[in-house]
Amino acid sequence: MVKTMTINEQYNKWKESTLKKSLEKFKERKERFETSAGIDVPRVSLPKDEEKEYEVKLGFPGEYPYTRGVQPTMYRSRLWTMRQYAGFSTAEESNKRYRYLLEHGQTGLSVAFDLPTQIGYDADDPIAHGEVGKVGVSISSVHDMEILFKDIPLETVSTSMIHRARHLYLPARAFDEIDHRYIFILRAGSSELEYDLGFRVSHP
Repeated sequence: MVKTMTINEQYNKWKESTLKKSLEKFKERKERFETSAGIDVPRVSLPKDEEKEYEVKLGFPGEYPYTRGVQPTMYRSRLWTMRQYAGFSTAEESNKRYRYLLEHGQTGLSVAFDLPTQIGYDADDPIAHGEVGKVGVSISSVHDMEILFKDIPLETVSTSMIHRARHLYLPARAFDEIDHRYIFILRAGSSELEYDLGFRVSHP
């Protein structure tokens, strides 16, 4: 008969494995965390009574099913990445903006593209007239992407972007998000994929 671990035993197992590995990589920012009223905030709160399926239903931070967060220490070691959705005019101008933001405390980038870029048109396409660089940066080639991220340490600065699936050169040097449900709703049904198919592509 397999013995079921108590919640405290599960906690000690988590502390000696998942938590220990995380702390070796990223130490907590301070020794004690407290509320604005001075009440101590423990690393993990546990139920007083034994819950048979606790580990399955709730679990511990940094472990499946990730109900308590994807990081073992959450904000105690590293603050959430701070990004300002930014991008305008040319790749050169946006690059200057990104470097300014990073110099003033931002820890990640979120690229805003103009509408022609988002829906797959180059800047010199007649249909893009009057919209180039208006609500985001204009990107028409890999060369533009290289200019956009010039002198930005991408090995330490994470970058996110949302766009249409057509632009395969966009994710060349950054984290890429293609969510056809988002595009379908935000762009009033402008996605090149039907909603049902777009859902399957977004979530394989």
